[in-house]
Amino acid sequence: MTALNSSLATKHNLTNRRVLVAKLYLDGLTQIEIAEKVNANQSTISRDIKAIHEQWVKDTQIPYNEMMAETLARLDWMEKEGIDEWIKSKKAGDADPAYMAIVMKVVEQRAKIFGLYNEQPLINVDNRVVNLNSQLEAAIRTVYGEDAEE
Repeated sequence: MTALNSSLATKHNLTNRRVLVAKLYLDGLTQIEIAEKVNANQSTISRDIKAIHEQWVKDTQIPYNEMMAETLARLDWMEKEGIDEWIKSKKAGDADPAYMAIVMKVVEQRAKIFGLYNEQPLINVDNRVVNLNSQLEAAIRTVYGEDAEE
C-alpha cells in the first residue's frame, strides 16, 4: 500500500469512526460507552466529539442570503412541478386537486418567509433577520429621546 493510499484509508477510517461516534453520542451514550463500542480510548472519543461539534457549528453557519436563495429556489421548483402536474392531470380529464394543494402550500411558505403573515415586518440587515418595527422604534428613541413613543 502506498503512503497516499495509507493516508486515505486512515482518513476514511477516521471519518467512519466519527460518523459512528456522532450517532452513538446522539443516542445518549457516555464517552466511555462509546469508546468501548468503537474500540478506542475515551480521550480519542473526547477529541472526536469536539471535532464533531466544531463541524456541526461550521455546517450551520450558512449565510442568510445563501440560505434564502436556496430555499426560494426549492419552493420555485416545487411550485412549477405542482402546476405542471396539475395541467397534465387536467388534460387527462382527471384534474387532481392534490397538485393545487401543493402549489398553495408553496405560496403560503413563500409568504411566511417574506413575513407577510407577521404583524411586524421582518427585514434583512447585514445577513440578519430583524424586526423592522423594533429597529424603527430604536432609531426614533435615539433621535428624539426615550419619551418619543408616548
